[in-house]
Amino acid sequence: TCLTTRTLRTIDGNITGELNVSSARVACDSLAMALYSRLFRFLVEHVNQLLVGDEDVTESKFIGILDIFGFEIFENNSLEQLCINFCNEKLQQLFNFSTFTEEEQLYRSEGIAFTKVNFINNQPVLNLIEGQEAQGILPLLDDACKLGTATEANFLSQVVKRHKKNILFQTDRKRRFQTAMSFEISHYAGIVKYDATGFIAKNLDTLSMDIVSVMSRSTNGLLSELFPVKESRPARHIRTQSSRVKTITRQFREQLQNLMQTLTATDTRYIRCIKPNDQQLPNMFESAQCVEQLRCSGVFEAVAIKKTGYPFRYSHKAFACRFSCINSEHKYMTTSKDDTRSRVAEILDVSNQDFSDVQVGKSMVLYRAKEHRMLILLRNLALERIIPKVQAIIRGFLSRNYAFRIRRAEKEINNAMRSGKCDKIEAVLEKSRVDSYVFDYCPRNADVARQMLRDLREWERLDTLLIKIDEADIMDTSEGYQRMQQIYSEVCDLLETHTIKARLSPRNYYGHRSYLFPNFTEDQLDLKKDLKEWMAASRIGELEAELLKQVSSQLDKFELETLIKEAHKLQHKS
Repeated sequence: TCLTTRTLRTIDGNITGELNVSSARVACDSLAMALYSRLFRFLVEHVNQLLVGDEDVTESKFIGILDIFGFEIFENNSLEQLCINFCNEKLQQLFNFSTFTEEEQLYRSEGIAFTKVNFINNQPVLNLIEGQEAQGILPLLDDACKLGTATEANFLSQVVKRHKKNILFQTDRKRRFQTAMSFEISHYAGIVKYDATGFIAKNLDTLSMDIVSVMSRSTNGLLSELFPVKESRPARHIRTQSSRVKTITRQFREQLQNLMQTLTATDTRYIRCIKPNDQQLPNMFESAQCVEQLRCSGVFEAVAIKKTGYPFRYSHKAFACRFSCINSEHKYMTTSKDDTRSRVAEILDVSNQDFSDVQVGKSMVLYRAKEHRMLILLRNLALERIIPKVQAIIRGFLSRNYAFRIRRAEKEINNAMRSGKCDKIEAVLEKSRVDSYVFDYCPRNADVARQMLRDLREWERLDTLLIKIDEADIMDTSEGYQRMQQIYSEVCDLLETHTIKARLSPRNYYGHRSYLFPNFTEDQLDLKKDLKEWMAASRIGELEAELLKQVSSQLDKFELETLIKEAHKLQHKS
């Protein structure tokens, strides 16, 4: 029923009335427009939230994309086309200002003579549409909507009364248009004919609170989010309809003003898209249509001012740094740090070329394509002579640094190996491995250090095993005897391997004259002897235990003497 009835709030209470067919159709159209508008805004807001960057810089640094369709000139143009063309007039003014006005201001601030390019200033058209002092068309339309009893004819008569002398505005006074509600506006892109029929109805926001209330109670979560219910105010705060109406064009102008403020505060870049044909066919270009779009978008004027102006520009410091090399045989009298403008003048004067058209301003150097090509050519020729010299210096530095790193790495490895400590050897090897990522090299003694590191770790492992055996006190068991016998075999193998290597190369054990046969410590060399004594003691303990056992079993004298002799024999050998 929200589309067929409407509730009016008054001081005395709410009044509900039924709508006729026409009003119900308007309510249905209002719901469709509100749904489309709010859903579009919802999508834009969520996309921006997903693309948001660092919260600290989001407000000051961002990249925005504005898609502009362009001026709309149809056979029947209404309020929608007027708003779109008004937006394009605003954007065209910004383009004119950034392309023409800022260009002229730059030349004037630099004190450079230039040829003025005449371009169309569309500010009078903007005054006609939105001017407050001159009562523009859109403010007059808002006033007509606030009255509540005004018609399109009354609105158009007020527009004619205000702007009948404006050459950019024409009405159908002589009935040369189709209807009496037609009027013309001379836009930047050309003359557009509008039909004022339905302007007031389209400008009113006819979405009732009944529709908003129903949509907010929807079971669909998205719909209820798109139509939030505003807090109801007391009846004494209810305003009259004329004071609380916020028209569509007023909302549009406020949003457009915010957009223009954002664009003005940013560094804009323009990409012009040309529609080649109306049939949307590939490889088909209609010359007249393409030229008309270029003319309407102001591209021709932009090209003209670039041709008559100076498209290439550098600051004095940047120009001096970039083109000082063109006079490679000349020793400059000025330094770029002290007076860059004098350096620029000296660069141009010393060269044997005609740079009379190069303009040296107060802070910038400006010139055209002809001078730019010559400067680039001279710079490339100079770089062909300078770059080989620079490369030779850099390569020499890299080679010396390479040799220094190798000598330093070998010295560090030697010191670590002489210390005989695993942690130091491992540290220098890791450092040399990291340095090899920068310089593709490997120290000559790196392999020797790795071999010594493996040997030292083997001794550490055997030391650890012996310490565990000593602490565990397992010499009185057969299991301990077998374990010590295994370790003893490993120690013998290790010593035998080193002895064979030392015998084959007594003064070059590791394959390098700086590293002889390793001088093991006394503790390491006594491992075999200590281990053998432990094994003998363990075996004697077993025999003595067996003797006591046999004695308790009343063994014969011969067996007892045999066991004692065997025990003494092992003890004497140890």
